[in-house]
This record gives sequence, structure tokens and C-alpha cells, in this order.
Amino acid sequence: MSKKILIVDDNSINRKYAKSVLSKAGIEVTVVSSGLEALTTLETEEFQLILLDIQMPQIDGFETLRRIKQQLPAVTCPILAITAFYGDDGKTTFINAGFNDFLRKPIKPDSLIEVAENWLEGKDAKMVEMGSKSGAIIDMDIYNEIKKYAHNADINDLYTEFENETSEFFDKLKFLIPAKNYPEILSTLHTIKGNSGSLGINELALKSEKLETDIRTNQDLDLAYRIGELKDIFNNFKNEYKQLLKI
Repeated sequence: MSKKILIVDDNSINRKYAKSVLSKAGIEVTVVSSGLEALTTLETEEFQLILLDIQMPQIDGFETLRRIKQQLPAVTCPILAITAFYGDDGKTTFINAGFNDFLRKPIKPDSLIEVAENWLEGKDAKMVEMGSKSGAIIDMDIYNEIKKYAHNADINDLYTEFENETSEFFDKLKFLIPAKNYPEILSTLHTIKGNSGSLGINELALKSEKLETDIRTNQDLDLAYRIGELKDIFNNFKNEYKQLLKI
């Protein structure tokens, strides 16, 4: 049986991470960066599984799923939501929307492979999420897991791209804070949280998530100070990760 997965995610680091891990496990992976691109791809290609990010621009994961079911009835493979955000009802939100299941970001490599292979083989897969440990610059358990499933060049590219992209995010936040552009601030923090969690930079992921939650519940915060704390953590990572990972 062919093992072919479509991954839909607007974040380039997430796409590279998932493709690198799953490809090394012998799964054929196609990646697209938007819901609209997914719809176009599904018109001409057949897949055995679709992993669909929820938070995307243009049309989000829920709308993409709705359009797939409405416009492309021939697409009958399982469709799993991938998200770092979920309500108190958790899985119910996604099942009621029509997803077969959902995965919570960040997802560890072995869990990603297990879930993908189980669905490809027609088995029910348990929803997975990654636990987090803070303290170290990089959680080496997560790094070593990535290393089991991805080529060294791909891993180096992931961490280098994370450094470059996150530096740009912090530059962007300098302008968003005085403008009190909370939607863009939240979106930027959400991306930093997801990317850092996937790569085992757990302290940055946890504190980004905490700030994201605090902003949603109370916008009267010293954002410059709080984001400065995040940048200090990131700078610590940036100054030491290449030596730590021997890049």
C-alpha cells in the first residue's frame, strides 16, 4: 500500500520538520503552505492521510476542511487537525467539525510517525501531545529524537532557520508593542511557541505560551518587559546552540 501524506501548514519550519521526519520513515510527503493550495493539490493528487494545521491565514483549517468536504467529495482519507490551541472541550471541537482526530503541537518525532503509520494502516490512533521540560537551552531528549529520524543537514537547517526567523519576529515585535497590535503580537508569539516547542527549546516555548495566555486575559501588561524576557532566553539559545549541537 502506498504511504502518501499531504501536510498543510503555513509555517515553513513546521513543514520541513514534518517532511524530514516522515520521509526518513519511508512515507511519501507532499507539503503545501495554505488551505487554498491544498484544495488545488487535492484536485489532481490522491493521498492516504492529510495533516491540516488549524491556524493559517486566508482560510484556516476548519474552513479548509469544510471546503474539502463540500467541493471534493472524492477525498475520503482521514484528515487530522494539528494545533497548539484547543478549547476546554478539547477533542470534541475537532471531531464535531469533521476531523478524524487532532494532534497537539509540539509533536515529538516518534509520536508523529506512530500516528501517521497507524492512520495509514487503518488503525485508530491515540491523540498525542508532547510534555515539556524547562531549564536546559535545548531539551536533548527531543533533539536526539529528531536526530533519529532526520538527516543531519536537515536538522542544521531547521535550527538555523529557527534562529533567523525568530530574530525577525523579535524585530517585528518592537514595532507591534507600542502600536498595541494585539492580534499580530498574539500571532507572532503563537508561532514562536510552536517552533521552539518542536525543536526542544522548551523554556522559550513555555514562556511564550504563558505570555500569550496572559495577553488574552489581561492586555494591561508590561509587554516590553515580558517580551524582553523572551528575547533574553532566545539570545541565550542563539549564543550557545551551535556549540551545543556541534553545528
